[in-house]
Amino acid sequence: MKIKLPPAILFTASARKNFKVNIKFLPILLVTILNCYTIKSISQVTGNGFHTMSSSKTENHYTANNFNKFVSYTNPYQNTANVTPQRFGQKTTPNNPKNIIKINLSALVFKNISLQYERVIKRKMSVALGIAVMPKTGLPFKQTLMDEFGNNADAKRAIETTKLSNFSITPEIRFYAGRKGAPAGFYVAPFLRYNSMNFEQLYEFTASDGKLYHPFITGTINNFGGGILLGAQWHLSKTLTFDWWIAGPSYGTLNGDLSGTENMSTMSAADKQKLERDIEDVDLPLIKTDATVGNNKVDVKLSGSYVGLRTFGFAIGFKF
Repeated sequence: MKIKLPPAILFTASARKNFKVNIKFLPILLVTILNCYTIKSISQVTGNGFHTMSSSKTENHYTANNFNKFVSYTNPYQNTANVTPQRFGQKTTPNNPKNIIKINLSALVFKNISLQYERVIKRKMSVALGIAVMPKTGLPFKQTLMDEFGNNADAKRAIETTKLSNFSITPEIRFYAGRKGAPAGFYVAPFLRYNSMNFEQLYEFTASDGKLYHPFITGTINNFGGGILLGAQWHLSKTLTFDWWIAGPSYGTLNGDLSGTENMSTMSAADKQKLERDIEDVDLPLIKTDATVGNNKVDVKLSGSYVGLRTFGFAIGFKF
């Protein structure tokens, strides 16, 4: 079969002698030739009118279109502005949400409202900020404590009269280990935490003369520290995530000021010293307690360090 080439690639004998072939254009020439050959073969079989490649305007137009498409596919300098490089193992989802708002479901058991905002800043890195608020309430699992210690009058009174409220803020940086990158997979998260707890309790004391004193103790306990959290997060759907805070040991400093008012002017000096010792003998690991009992007031100061564990967090997140 004789192949007729388009005029664009036909050369005279003299032109061919002086023509230097650029290797970059060899694929273009080969594909153009193959296109011509294919169209010629199809036209002979189907009888669609493409009898001569050089004389058919429609056919020339078809070949030119294929030539231009090929150039656009192979030209490395064309349409590069809109090309985004893809990393190995990374999905090309430029519209994937980078923000998550979460609520800690397990904190609700302790009457604590705990929210967290997470923002992806790099492929395997994110930052997060958590805020937790607990309004004034009784001790968690109060009935369980009563069942355990209710036979002791002092313990029963303490459990029934103790009220707590709490506020904490926790910034953290997360480093994800999985191929999918942030915010999915296992992660390690160094964090800081500031916590402020308000405390109140009715304290009763019987003096040696049988008189009952009951100062109402109130105050604030503050602590600041940090730790490292291990956790994992999964995508449940296009808009939901599940975050598991597995375990996060922490360490920090603690200080507190508590005070109570009561008319104790008739209390003997020995009874006042005994009350101070009773308060200071309360077992608080790593914390020093200083108590001062006056005629009208009880002051308690706390200072030291603490060891904590951030764990059992199950949070549902909303991506946007």
